[in-house]
Order: sequence, then C-alpha cells, then structure tokens
Amino acid sequence: MNLPQLVTSEERTTFRHAFGWSSETPIVLHVGRLIEQKNHLGILSVFELVLEHIPTAKLLLVGEGPLRSVIENVIAQRGLAKSVLLLGLCDDVPSLMSKSDVFLFPSLHEGLPLVAIEANAAGLPVVGSRIPGLVEAVQDGETALLHDVKDIAGMAQSVVKLLDDRTYKEQLGHAGQSLVKNQYSTEKSATHLLEIYNSFVS
Repeated sequence: MNLPQLVTSEERTTFRHAFGWSSETPIVLHVGRLIEQKNHLGILSVFELVLEHIPTAKLLLVGEGPLRSVIENVIAQRGLAKSVLLLGLCDDVPSLMSKSDVFLFPSLHEGLPLVAIEANAAGLPVVGSRIPGLVEAVQDGETALLHDVKDIAGMAQSVVKLLDDRTYKEQLGHAGQSLVKNQYSTEKSATHLLEIYNSFVS
C-alpha cells in the first residue's frame, strides 16, 4: 500500500466550503458498507455525544448497502440531518480521508480492515472498537484509540479529544503513516515476498 499524497490546507478549506461549512469545521469520517456489521447505529450514537461538546462537527458516511433507508430514518428521527451526510460511493477515498480529522470505525466484527489501514496511511487517526481484526490493523494508543464496542461514551470522548487537541491528532496521524510505511507499504511487501522467494531457492 502506497501512502497517499497529503492535501494542502487550501484543499481542506475548499472541500469544506463546497458544503457551505467554515474552513475550521471538524469532520468525522466513516467508510463502509451500510450493513449491520459496520454498526452505523453505534456510529450515530457516538456522534450525537460528540455534538454535545462540538456542535459544529460534521459526520460523513461513505458507502452503500441495504440499511441505507434505515440509517436515513434514524438520522431524521434524531435531528441529525444538518450534521450527518450520506455520501454514497466515493471515487477517491484516500483524498477524502486526508481532508477529514478522525476516522470512526466501531465495527461489531472484522477480518483485517484495510479501510482502517488506509485511514492511517492518509494520516487520519482511528477511533474504533477493540475487536481482533482492528487490533491487528492499528496500534491502540499510538495510531488509534480503541474501546469496547459498547462503549459509546468512551469512543465519543476519544473523538472529542482528537478534535480538540490538534497536536495530539497529528501525533497519532503521523504515527499511523509510519506504521503503514513500515508494515504495509509496497516496498515492504516486495521485500517480504523476495525473502520468501529466496528461502525457497537458497
């Protein structure tokens, strides 16, 4: 996996202005199919608590799936329509990640979630559930802040902390990029494959 090119502050500002938001609008991002496994109801519950502390925050949900109408109804029922956007499918997820502030990923279960690795590659810290797949993909406390999947309040507190503390957010973001570069980059994968090949021919 290659590290995506980071966007400039001007590109981040332009992106927010396109939605009619201020240049400083905090953006929480989730990317995943609209299915039960991804725990979108948990995502919305976490974000509701985030809004109590940071009313200007926005949540972007990228993906499509059978639960779209259910999620749309919950957004409307909870009065979140002005703060939560369902973007559907996105052609350039890495760029979108680079323009966001926190990646929220409270899945109920996962294999190895490549999307969390992509978030770290884009310098985006992850707040998510402490499940086997995600524990393998990120480093809790260094590139991500993980909680019990039912700990809605804890996840919300972590999102708020990252949005409030830019230095801390960037610290986790830089650590995430280093993790991906050292463990998942194209060069690292090629070296690993070469080592395997040499073990067979030597």
